Amino acid sequence: MAAPEAGQVDHARTEIRHESQLLIGRLNALLSCQAFLMIAYATSLGSSNGRWSEPFTVTLPPFLALLGFVLAYKAQRGIAAARMTIADWHAQLDALGDASATRHAGEAARGIADRRRNGDRFAMRTSVIFMGAWTVLALLPVWLFLR
Repeated sequence: MAAPEAGQVDHARTEIRHESQLLIGRLNALLSCQAFLMIAYATSLGSSNGRWSEPFTVTLPPFLALLGFVLAYKAQRGIAAARMTIADWHAQLDALGDASATRHAGEAARGIADRRRNGDRFAMRTSVIFMGAWTVLALLPVWLFLR
C-alpha cells in the first residue's frame, strides 16, 4: 500500500470513529432526556391519582408527552444523519481497498456486518419506540378524564 493511500485509510478510519462517537453522544442525550421526561410525566400523573378532572392532570402530562415526542423526532433526524455519514465513510474506505478490511472473510465479515446492522437498528428504533410510547402516554390523561 502506498504511503498516501495509507494516510487516506487512516483519515477515513478517524472520521468513522469521530462520527460514531457523535452518534453515541446523540443516543445518550436522547436516552437521558427521555428518562428525565418520563420521571416528570410519572410524577405529574401520579400526584393526581384519582383526581382526573383537574386542569393540572389534563394539561401537564400531555404537554410533557408532546415534548418527549418532539425531542425523539428531532433526535431521530440527527441520528439518521450520523448513520448516513458513517455509511459514506465506510464506502470511501471500501473504495480505497482497505487491506485490513479485505482480510476479513467469511464468518468474520458476516459477524461484523451483523453487529453493524444491529447497531443501526438500535439507533433508529430507539426514537421510534419513544415516539410511540409518548403518543400512548399523551392520550392516557385524556382517556382518564373522559372515563
